[in-house]
Amino acid sequence: MKIYSQKTTGAIFCAFNATFDYGFIHEAFRKTKIKDRMDYYRLDLLSIAWEKRMKEKTSWNLKKTCEVFDIQPEPDPHSALIGAMTDYKLFKKIESTI
Repeated sequence: MKIYSQKTTGAIFCAFNATFDYGFIHEAFRKTKIKDRMDYYRLDLLSIAWEKRMKEKTSWNLKKTCEVFDIQPEPDPHSALIGAMTDYKLFKKIESTI
């Protein structure tokens, strides 16, 4: 967490369902007593994707969102690193539509 804190100083946390994922980061900072140096704001890819192309869909999970945005979904089983890379690809795809 010390290295994570240093590398993310001033960064905005970005994830698919950011509130859920940030809970794990927050808990790790709390347990290790390492200072969270990220910006206060969070960027939620689920909310942005919903506004861009997902409003009319009946499912809003990451797999369905990847399908809609033409991104290879993460393979099973889920891992934090692979999930983060999938989120990054989704972010880049969404960013290109803005």
